[in-house]
Amino acid sequence: MDLNNEIRDTYNVAAKAFVVKEDRILLCKDVAGKWDLPGGSVSPDEFFTPFEKILARELKEELGANVKYRNNGIVCIFRHRRPEVTEKGKPEKRILMLGFEIEYTGGNIVLSDEHTEHRWVNFNEALNLLNDGQLDGFKKYLEFLKSERKRIMY
Repeated sequence: MDLNNEIRDTYNVAAKAFVVKEDRILLCKDVAGKWDLPGGSVSPDEFFTPFEKILARELKEELGANVKYRNNGIVCIFRHRRPEVTEKGKPEKRILMLGFEIEYTGGNIVLSDEHTEHRWVNFNEALNLLNDGQLDGFKKYLEFLKSERKRIMY
């Protein structure tokens, strides 16, 4: 195989949060009307920034500075596609997502303009609201919760 002529797929990278409070998870509705996990993409200037700090920046931007939480680390790795960007004449966005378990401990949520509403939902409802790769990631998170070894799911 000629590696010089090999077509490779490229991915954006994002840090996403499974923000949990007791038996509920936080979902945010994006401006396109889809339910979303909080978090977002790694910025070009964050190449050497630890993923925990990238996620902290995203959570502050999307949920407000007053939200308090404990970051329990990465629990799964999943892929997500954003085909809706092709409607704007851009290539489909493909994203490799690192899913972190975030334990909400307090504070008032103040959404950024990236989301129109938020909801604390039970896990079964989240299975019905999330779609595509984020649904796959949430299913991996549920596998993580059931696993005895608590290893990262991918």
